Amino acid sequence: MLKSWRWLSISITGFLAGIGMGALSTALTPHASVSAQTQSVNYPDVEADYWAQPYIQALTSRGVLEGYPDNSYRPEKIIDRDEYAAVLRQAFNPETERMIPSGSIFADVSQDYWASQPIEEAYEKGFMQDFTPDSERLFRPKNDVSRLEALMALYRGLELEYEAPQPQAKVETMRPVAPRQLAFPMAFTALIPSFLVTQPAQATPAQNPLSAQEYVQRYYEDAEQIPDNAMNAIAALTQNNVIVSYPNPQQLNLQEPLERGTTAALIYQTLAAQGKVDPTALEGETPDVVAEQ
Repeated sequence: MLKSWRWLSISITGFLAGIGMGALSTALTPHASVSAQTQSVNYPDVEADYWAQPYIQALTSRGVLEGYPDNSYRPEKIIDRDEYAAVLRQAFNPETERMIPSGSIFADVSQDYWASQPIEEAYEKGFMQDFTPDSERLFRPKNDVSRLEALMALYRGLELEYEAPQPQAKVETMRPVAPRQLAFPMAFTALIPSFLVTQPAQATPAQNPLSAQEYVQRYYEDAEQIPDNAMNAIAALTQNNVIVSYPNPQQLNLQEPLERGTTAALIYQTLAAQGKVDPTALEGETPDVVAEQ
């Protein structure tokens, strides 16, 4: 089977007929509304108790995600860069940050490539700037997407910022103490509580706001694996409940490749952070996959 059977695609007139690589999965409508219920699909390879099933179903019903022509979803298949670009284009529609003059700027993405438009739009809107160093003109569309790359793309494109929590001053509990001038036998002091006085509450100075590094260390067991240039991004995404880790919410596993089941969860959580889907709609249906705040 040709690898061009894709999970996601874009809706373009004559699209399937014009692709020489073979048929893709069902075309998506560009920038589909995630608030409108459009369809209900039960994938035979996504069991009802599969951890990401609610996310997959929710986004499929809104036209954000599509399966393969055989009606499978293949949730544990690794997502390629071109597929991820198509997902981002489909789910989000932020303002364009830069314009590509004419034609593809990537030497390995031809204008007739099935994902050329999603790739260009994802780049123009700031999502995938970390995928393409300025010194290179290669997008490498068939490369796997790591969890770190996927998260950085969401951070860049949605312009999230880490807001350092402001710790409050700690107030010591008021406690009774005996007068310092009086001395009584130990047994006798128990009989005279009226002689006790109250020590005023003492306030200790407030601590400095938590740095991004300190913040993520509170939530992730492998926080030391976060690159310095991604620290603010991971902190901001954590604050917005975007990061999804299964089965252990305290493990980021940033260097692992991104699977399509996890992609659905990440996209849903991001839409929830934007207020585009109800963040409580899937409560009780999904396992604990987000680090507790």
